[in-house]
Amino acid sequence: MADNARMWKRLRESTGGPGMVVLGVTLCVLGTLGIAGLKVLKDSLPPRRSPSAGQIYKRIFAAAFETPQAGGLQVWAREGSPHYETSTGYFRWLMTDVSAGGAGVLDEEFGVFAFGSYRNARTLEEFGPEHNIWSVVTGMDEVSPAGMPFLISRNLNEDRLVDWEEIPDLHLGNLEPFPRRKSLSNWRQENVYAVVVIRSGGASEVLQHPRQLTWGNLNPTRATNRILNP
Repeated sequence: MADNARMWKRLRESTGGPGMVVLGVTLCVLGTLGIAGLKVLKDSLPPRRSPSAGQIYKRIFAAAFETPQAGGLQVWAREGSPHYETSTGYFRWLMTDVSAGGAGVLDEEFGVFAFGSYRNARTLEEFGPEHNIWSVVTGMDEVSPAGMPFLISRNLNEDRLVDWEEIPDLHLGNLEPFPRRKSLSNWRQENVYAVVVIRSGGASEVLQHPRQLTWGNLNPTRATNRILNP
């Protein structure tokens, strides 16, 4: 107790009074915890851009025109494919060598599928739904209209794009919180609702504000294509 009183007296004398002591202590707390708190908030939000995931679209687009080993194969995601039934199966097929029955289009770069609680796979054999944050829209090709969704973060629980007709602000109803790192689970933080989308052409976008979380924003082309989930 005597030590605390002496420390308080020194703080008061060095800072100019009780009010400055409170301010000083507050700034010390923010300096210690504030940085960590900001980092938690930053880490829990989806990235504003996902350039690596955009490369998935660009490599598939290039393969449809140029990749010799893809000759005769339909490298865009399709309903009823004998090679896959889910987006995870589709990506695995794209990463599998032609000699092993795959498309041989993507490198084994598992970081483009990982975020938050969905960690990197170490090998293609290990790559499963728990390592894949992306759902994929089927039926796209090289001439799909700009803005059409191609990859959508898996927290949107839909199996088909919705034609919003005359209701562009139709809300994304089946939406779970955006996945965040398990290390953040002990923090008392509100869930973050957001959708990350990679569009035709490879551009990425984060829809996060409640006014953005509508079918009109996610699906401006009013497509009704099937979505393959992980």
